[in-house]
Amino acid sequence: MSSTMGFYIDDISWTSSTGTVASCSHDISWMILTEAFYSHDISWLISTEASYIHDILWMISTEASYIHDISWMISTESSYSYDTSWMISTEASYIHDISWMVSTESSYSYIVCELNRSIL
Repeated sequence: MSSTMGFYIDDISWTSSTGTVASCSHDISWMILTEAFYSHDISWLISTEASYIHDILWMISTEASYIHDISWMISTESSYSYDTSWMISTEASYIHDISWMVSTESSYSYIVCELNRSIL
């Protein structure tokens, strides 16, 4: 980490404080350099518990190809770095959709609460 270029240092430190998997730090740092609110949402999404990630995936199941991309992105396997880069490089409307998905709007929070209740 210390050998990373200067402008990444603060971002990597912030990433470490979120408990993000070490192998993902470079990708998360790159994401932080794009849109702060968006990178925070993705970091938070990756660190949530499995049952909650399942709820989010279930919630967007109306588009099969989209849910596949999100599932792939959440994976912590070696392909994670490629998936994240691919997701960030997609068109703006797609990035907006992901940001909206992890939004903390009250209407979204309500839906998540209902999903959690139905699963439990």
